[in-house]
Amino acid sequence: MTQRQNAIRSACFAAIATLFSLALACAAPFAALAVVAAHRQAPREALLTLLLAWLANQAIGYGLLDYPVDATSIAWGIALGLAAVAALFAAQAVISRLKQRWLALAAGFAAAFAANQAVLYLLGLGLPGGEGAFTWAIIAEVLRANLLGFAVLLAVLGIADAVAVKVSARIAAAR
Repeated sequence: MTQRQNAIRSACFAAIATLFSLALACAAPFAALAVVAAHRQAPREALLTLLLAWLANQAIGYGLLDYPVDATSIAWGIALGLAAVAALFAAQAVISRLKQRWLALAAGFAAAFAANQAVLYLLGLGLPGGEGAFTWAIIAEVLRANLLGFAVLLAVLGIADAVAVKVSARIAAAR
C-alpha cells in the first residue's frame, strides 16, 4: 500500500470516529478504532489514525460541544488520548499473535477496551470527577458505543474491500 493510500485510510478511519464524536460526544469509540487500525495498518499509520481521531474528538468537544476550557477538562482530554494509544498498543499486541482473523479481532477488541478503560480509570484517580466517572452504567455506555463503532468500521471496511476488488478486476480486464 502506498503512503497516499495509507494517509487516505487513516483519514477515513479518523472521519468515521469524528462522526461518532459528534453523535456520542465523549464516548468516541477509540477502542474500536484502535482494533481496526491495528488490524489494517502498520503501527505508525495506526498511531497516526488514533491521534487524528483524538484531535478531531477534542476539536469537536471544544469547538462545537462547548466543553469548558479549564485544567480539568484539558487533563481529561489528554487522558482520553493516552487511553486511546494504550488501546492501540493492546490491540496490536493481541492481533499480532493470533492468525485467525475473527478471533484476532474479537480478542483485540477485548484487549483494547480493557486497556482503554484501565488507563482512564488509573489516570482518573488523580483527576477531579474521576471517582464518579466509572460507574457500571457509564462503562456499559462506553462499551455500547465501542461495539457500535466496531460494527460500523468493520462494515465500512467490508464495503471498501469489495469495491477495491471490483475496481482491481476492472483495471486488470481493461489491460
